[in-house]
Amino acid sequence: MVRNPGSTSLGAESVKTTSIEKEAVTPPKVLPATTPTGSATENTVVLGTAGVARKFVGAITGAGVGTTAFKIKHGLETRTFVATILTETFEEPVTMLAKVVSISLSEVEVTYTTGPAAKAINYVVIVG
Repeated sequence: MVRNPGSTSLGAESVKTTSIEKEAVTPPKVLPATTPTGSATENTVVLGTAGVARKFVGAITGAGVGTTAFKIKHGLETRTFVATILTETFEEPVTMLAKVVSISLSEVEVTYTTGPAAKAINYVVIVG
């Protein structure tokens, strides 16, 4: 695929039906990754099958009244994920000030040591 010079988006002519091989994208190829079963052998690494990573972004708006825990429904149907929490300027990760714990396959709980200030926005990015 070729990007248009000076542009971050793909041009309409970049991807044509003829450039996609028949059955290149089938349901088994777009399944989520699996979590491997650990090995009883010491010093062994077991990998799960590769899959398609999916991303969820949610916004938490602080109430300024000491609320420190927020539940987020992400719908990714996995407990295996990576979470990052960013400030409203998308610059500083605030992960050291918060903990993200899976409470079900489709929901996490974000717990801050000190809740966000009133109307302060934090973005929670979950990839799983």
